[in-house]
Amino acid sequence: MEKSTFEVGSIINSALGIYIPYNVVLFAIDYGYNPTDEFKEMQKDAQIEIDECDYITHNFEWIYDELDRVESYMNDKYAKEGHCFSIHPDWGDWGYYKFDEEDQEMEE
Repeated sequence: MEKSTFEVGSIINSALGIYIPYNVVLFAIDYGYNPTDEFKEMQKDAQIEIDECDYITHNFEWIYDELDRVESYMNDKYAKEGHCFSIHPDWGDWGYYKFDEEDQEMEE
């Protein structure tokens, strides 16, 4: 199977802060990712909750576990050799980056 072509660079801007993982999951769903039941339940709860609590992002542990699953899925299914989907260590943007095998640093 031929891998989809992604342009190297930022996909989700770091300005989204704590909402980056949630937006990464939404992005990956468009590429066939099936989120965990916990993600679906938290998303459902957030849609019906009317008080000030933000149920999508308040539990950082599960949302970052979901982000790890998304990155594994996207890398396995779509990343070409020498590239990866990840949060850029210098900028904080999530995207598709080329990295140097020797020092494991990403480049744009």
